[in-house]
Amino acid sequence: MLNLNLSDTTLTVKIAYNDSLLETVSDFGEANHAIAAVNGNFFNTHIGGSVCFLKVGSRIVNRTHDELDGTLYLPWLDTAAMAIDRNHIAIITRPGAGWAHNHYDFPTIISAGPLLIWNKKIVQQRAHRFNDTRYSRTGIGLRKDHHLLIITVDGNAKESAGVTIPEFAKLFKALKCVSALNFDGGGSTTMWVSGEPGNGVVSHPTDNKKYDHFGERKVGNAILIMKR
Repeated sequence: MLNLNLSDTTLTVKIAYNDSLLETVSDFGEANHAIAAVNGNFFNTHIGGSVCFLKVGSRIVNRTHDELDGTLYLPWLDTAAMAIDRNHIAIITRPGAGWAHNHYDFPTIISAGPLLIWNKKIVQQRAHRFNDTRYSRTGIGLRKDHHLLIITVDGNAKESAGVTIPEFAKLFKALKCVSALNFDGGGSTTMWVSGEPGNGVVSHPTDNKKYDHFGERKVGNAILIMKR
C-alpha cells in the first residue's frame, strides 16, 4: 500500500502513458523520475492504448472502446474514474452522456471500474467471473482525512490467493475509505518504489510464472507519485 497525504504539497500524482507501445510499470516510473508507481487502467493488449477513457493535461488520449469484445472490454470497467487537478484528487462517476461529454473540470481523468465504495457504502457487484474470482488487484481509495491509498494485492500464484472484487471493497472499507475504485489487475498488477532493491518492484507480478519481483507485464499506462 502507498499512503499519500494529499495535503503534502511537495507531492503530486501523474498519469504516464504510451498510446502505441506497452511498457512496464518500472519503466514508466524510472523514465519519469517518480517516487512510486502502479499500473493504471485497462488497455488493448494487442495494439496498446487504453480501452477506457483517458484524458491527460486536458487532452483526450483515449476514448471508451465499448465496441470491443468481452476479452478486452467490459462495461463496468469504465463506470468511474480518478480525476486529478494538482493535489485535488477525486473519484467520480461517468456522466450519462459518456466521458467525452463530461462537465467535470479536471484536466486529468483516468477511468476504470468497477466502483468499489461510493458515499462510504460498499457497491454491490453483478455476478461475473471477473468479479467473483480471486485475482491480483490494483485499486485506489480516498479517506475523509484527505489521504489517497493505492493498494496492490498479489494473486495468480500458489503463494498468493488474490481477492475477489467484493473482498477488495471490504479491504478499502476496513481502511476507512469513503470512496474506492478498482483498476486493471491480474498479470498487470504491479507496484514499483524507487530505491527498493533489485528492480524496485515490491509486489509479485506473475507473467514469468514465478513468485518473484521480475514478472512484470507491459501495460498501457501507470499511476505515478511524483515530487513536485
